[in-house]
Amino acid sequence: MPQLVECGLLTTAELAGFETEWRNREQNPAAFLSTPPMVGVIAEKQ
Repeated sequence: MPQLVECGLLTTAELAGFETEWRNREQNPAAFLSTPPMVGVIAEKQ
């Protein structure tokens, strides 16, 4: 997440809000995290 701030994709306030929410959610045993799948493809044109 700090890398996103360095790249200008998040503000420090957004990062602080995320970290606060993350700490709150990790206290909830019923909470879960779902992320979109990612696929990386490396190809070489011949």
